Amino acid sequence: MIRARFKWLVILGATTLVVGLSTWVLRSSPRPTGLEPVLPIRRAGIWLGRVGSGDLSPRLPAESESVMNAQVGDWLYKSDKVRLVVGSSAGDAERQARYGAIIDLSAGDPNADELVDFRPVLYAGKNALRTKVTRITAVDTAPAPHLRIDQVTEDGSITLQTHIQLVQGEPLVDLVTRAENTGRVAVRGVRLGDRVAWPGEPTFAPGLGFVKLTTTAQVPWIGRSGPQLSYALVFTDAPAEVTFRFDRIGPVSQGALSPAADLAPGASHLYHRVLAVEDAGLGRVAEHAWALTGKPFARVEGVLQPAPDWATVAAEEHDGQTALSVATDRQGRYQLALPAGDYDLVLRSTGGRDRQRLRVEPGARMLRGKLVPPQPGTLLFSSVSASGKPLASRWIVRGISPTPDPDFGPTERARGSRDVAYTLTGEGRVDLPPGAYNVIATHGPEYSIFAQNVEVEAGGQTSIRAELERVVDTTGWVACDFHVHQGPSPDSSVPLKDRVIALIAEGVEFVAPSDHNHVTDLGRVIEELHARGELVATTGLEITTRSWGHFNVFPYPPHAPVPRYLDTDPSEIFAMVRSRAPNAVIQVNHPRMRGLGYFNRIELDPETGIAASDGFSFDFDTLEVYNGFDLNDSKAVERDLKEWFQLLNLGYRYTAVGNSDSHRLAYQWVGYPRTYVRVDDDQPAAVHADAIARALKQGAAVVSNGPFIQTSVNGHGPGELITVKGGRLVLTTSVRAPEWMHVDRVEAYVNGVVAASTVGGGPSRGGVQVSWQTGLRLTADSWIVVVVRGKGSLEAVLPRIKAAPFAFTNPIFVDVDGDGVFRPMTRPQKEPK
Repeated sequence: MIRARFKWLVILGATTLVVGLSTWVLRSSPRPTGLEPVLPIRRAGIWLGRVGSGDLSPRLPAESESVMNAQVGDWLYKSDKVRLVVGSSAGDAERQARYGAIIDLSAGDPNADELVDFRPVLYAGKNALRTKVTRITAVDTAPAPHLRIDQVTEDGSITLQTHIQLVQGEPLVDLVTRAENTGRVAVRGVRLGDRVAWPGEPTFAPGLGFVKLTTTAQVPWIGRSGPQLSYALVFTDAPAEVTFRFDRIGPVSQGALSPAADLAPGASHLYHRVLAVEDAGLGRVAEHAWALTGKPFARVEGVLQPAPDWATVAAEEHDGQTALSVATDRQGRYQLALPAGDYDLVLRSTGGRDRQRLRVEPGARMLRGKLVPPQPGTLLFSSVSASGKPLASRWIVRGISPTPDPDFGPTERARGSRDVAYTLTGEGRVDLPPGAYNVIATHGPEYSIFAQNVEVEAGGQTSIRAELERVVDTTGWVACDFHVHQGPSPDSSVPLKDRVIALIAEGVEFVAPSDHNHVTDLGRVIEELHARGELVATTGLEITTRSWGHFNVFPYPPHAPVPRYLDTDPSEIFAMVRSRAPNAVIQVNHPRMRGLGYFNRIELDPETGIAASDGFSFDFDTLEVYNGFDLNDSKAVERDLKEWFQLLNLGYRYTAVGNSDSHRLAYQWVGYPRTYVRVDDDQPAAVHADAIARALKQGAAVVSNGPFIQTSVNGHGPGELITVKGGRLVLTTSVRAPEWMHVDRVEAYVNGVVAASTVGGGPSRGGVQVSWQTGLRLTADSWIVVVVRGKGSLEAVLPRIKAAPFAFTNPIFVDVDGDGVFRPMTRPQKEPK
């Protein structure tokens, strides 16, 4: 008890010192130009200088899961507890955009950085005022050096000065911003604040818990708990108004604003806050948060015995609000910091729940949690092929009423993610509460599935062996996913290893990583897992712009610079890609997704092929007609398919692809949908990225969320041109699918109109559900696409997804007039490039 009380007093004293420093910081000023200090500056355990090549991570960026953004020449500011990087400007748009922002913040190890971006913002009422950074200055005055960032509004009426101060021995970053009205007119409702972005799971706020929807609330601090680091942004003077922002994919950023103040000409306004960073859990940064806000707290500690594989402990107030929620460590330990009050400590673990009433008296310093994890049962599982060889697989475990669905852990763990688990070796185990469960094993749409009901008893072990048979023959075709996110993306926390395991378990054979403005290479991880015979990866990235949309590029040289993407037109972006990676595929992602779609941004009219915006380019190769976020939205898929048909009729020969766009391991299923690409040798160990790229550009591809289509016109397949004088031809189609999905209808589209169709049949030997041959007569050059539709749902293998089986081919082009050239029905008013 004495040691705990002393530790709490040390924290309170140190944080009071940091708060007191803000007054001194505002009185300090940088030396005049010409007398600027020589860098680096070392004083009082603080180091301030510039990032050198030796300060960067020794790991190759393409192989890193960190969101470290530091570049040579950026400002580097560090103590014994904190390593902080502020972006410096070097002229180009990308560096200008990060100028003056905190872009890295770690507890010392740069590889552990999990902060994307932190920058001051300014509002007048509800309107954001655009500012630009004019200067970053190293201030060399006692007791320790600090950084000052100067900003000014576009009209020059308000200046901002943000001082950043570190303190030896504390994992804290003190930030004070002063806004001064340098104009002649009063400005009402001035609000200072910050935009903070950190990747992965939702942000925590006291009283709100982990926020999962767009919300605005007054809170004393916000926090983020990541795989290696935890952060807290603490509002020391008064609660801030925080807006938690989300897009269709997940959390985007948080905007925190101070209370409003009116600024008369010459008046100023101060805003103080502190960033805390720890390599421990959320409970540790919560201690700093409560101490900084001046609110006494008690530390609540406990140990779960035996330690569950995964557990959380939440302190819930009597009105149901969550005061704090933390994950236990591998030894089952948990630590919460709670102000005085009455709470229910609620344990959620692999074995079930436990609850403890807890009162934190005013003046309390340490309390002991007495939660007991319910004893789980264990499910041991193994999966093998029909020949008895171990087979990678995904296992889905659902509770049979009244047993609820289990929770195996966070959405980024392959060994247990919500109610699914992945295994690379075919062997695995999960702990779960006693009860009755339905268990399904799958290895993607080319294989049968295994399903069995089991009873799990506390302390007992239940074993399941699944034999999965390959029933769909895809010889000559490679199953690909060209849109997959993992740790380097700011909006994903999936480790590279776990992503590779999931890809192999789903039967994906080729992957193009697509992390936001980051070239990622999964090849080294595949080699470390000895999985070269199962999966091949190329190096790629998703060029993520603010105003034009998202574009995937692969294969892209791993050490080549990322193309400029801020304030750069697509015509320039695509030209840079063609110059640096001549063989690369440029893919337009989710062309009509709200806020992110390229076709929306350029105001493309698909009937005329005209884009209203300047600076657009049609110099891309593939079009993501089917995106995994549309698995539940058949209308969006049909819209994109129709629009692609319209572009084909205008002569735009873009290859259609389907990709998962997965950012998680649960409920964003990698490989659904996928693109099958025709190659000479379909064994993953023999597949080369350049061969995939060539085949894609030729149109030798089929898109599917399950069924596999083989179709030909007089022996010619998708992407090929065939000359048929007189227009008489024979279309031959075979549709294969496992028994757990059902094909209902097959349609042949000629120039976007259904020209022939047939109904689906039941499964037969070899998984063939439809074998169809029909004659067609064409009177002019035409293209032919086959579309397969199913009835029922794929929810057996895609929990929470209501998608029905769906697939389509790329076009077979038919030259009817015999001149050896395909001529589209109509021509756009602007010729395609």
